[in-house]
Amino acid sequence: MTSGSMEPAFYRGDLLFLTNPSYEKYRTGDITVYKIPGADIPIVHRVMETHDLSTTLKIPGLDKKAPGDQLLLTKGDNNPVDDIDLYQGLDWLEQKHIVGKVRGHSRFLPYVGYVTIAMRVSVTPCRASSKSKLWQATAAIPMTMLYPETHIRTTKVDGLEIFYREAGSKDAPVVLLLHGFPSSSHQFRDLLTRLAGNYRVIAPDLPGFGFTRVPESRNYQYTFENLTKTVEAFVDDLGLHKYAIYIFDYGAPVGLRLALSRPSAITAIVSQNGNAFEAGLGDFWNVIRVYWVDPTPENGKNLEFLTKFETTKSQYESGEAHPERIPPETYHLDQALMDRPGNKDIQLDLFYDYRTNVTLYPAFHEFLREHQPPVLAIWGKNDAIFIPPGAEAFKSVVPKTEVHFVDGGHFALENHLDEISSRIVDFLKRNGI
Repeated sequence: MTSGSMEPAFYRGDLLFLTNPSYEKYRTGDITVYKIPGADIPIVHRVMETHDLSTTLKIPGLDKKAPGDQLLLTKGDNNPVDDIDLYQGLDWLEQKHIVGKVRGHSRFLPYVGYVTIAMRVSVTPCRASSKSKLWQATAAIPMTMLYPETHIRTTKVDGLEIFYREAGSKDAPVVLLLHGFPSSSHQFRDLLTRLAGNYRVIAPDLPGFGFTRVPESRNYQYTFENLTKTVEAFVDDLGLHKYAIYIFDYGAPVGLRLALSRPSAITAIVSQNGNAFEAGLGDFWNVIRVYWVDPTPENGKNLEFLTKFETTKSQYESGEAHPERIPPETYHLDQALMDRPGNKDIQLDLFYDYRTNVTLYPAFHEFLREHQPPVLAIWGKNDAIFIPPGAEAFKSVVPKTEVHFVDGGHFALENHLDEISSRIVDFLKRNGI
């Protein structure tokens, strides 16, 4: 990348890996690299519109096309204007102009291309010795520019040692990322770096998850009320007074309880399959509802499958067109941490206590109705746990809620990071954050 045309999906200096199989059609949302004769450099854009020449358009003056050829309309992510002036007088891109397509967010090296940019701008060809101009140019580039840095930190609050990840400038607006079951801040490992160019991004591990340590002597009671109290102590310890919250799964009731406690602190809400409505509870919850009504040991035993590896893996893969692209360390890490002695009892306590969140739904709605925070509901539309009507329901209390569905499941970030992160940055910027 020699320009910022695709920020925040990719940044200037990112080294992209492309494919361009002749048999594959391009789809809306694909990130492509094209080169038009007469243009100085290739350009990276997102496909906004496609037309199949063999079936939909007959345009005079174009070369004869083979069946399946397409016309493409594209633009960059970093601005709201029409980028057609980059087409060198053409109205559409043809497939012959396409150099290739970026294959997902894992097929790039962040900022490594700054080496090439440095060579083009100010370095003559030479051997890369410790005394060469190339070495001097690349050595002068700060490592925080070459690789977005995520800090691993801990802090002691509420009698616990909270593990958290943090990226971005301390002077930037804060985005607080709240994870869900059965994961941890690890689920935000890539989102942190995508948002860090504009925001101070903070992702704690909730008690009972990830690497947060809860001393046995603390006698911690695992309820959503207590999880929220711990998060309140955490944000106070970090001196956070204003923040947008990204709420997912269990992070939704924690984040919304936090909002009830300190409504003036919330600058915006991004809900990614983070539910606050009865309409959003899928059939997945039926067996848990039985336990809410009758918390017997037998009914609790019926929930043990939720803590097994097959279920953990399924939460990542179900609803995804390409589950093979999800890094296996995600669900293996979640399961390894959940298999620690005593953790399954913690999860059973939280399954039972989730009923108190449903009881609080009217209070959540009243907060939203009264304060009208900017809300982006960006959900995996194939999630069976928190289903699409839950996203749409935000409009009933915040009419200006922006709802967008990605073609994925529960852990939608794994395969849809580019789409989700770019929409988040655009949403926050449009709302002055």
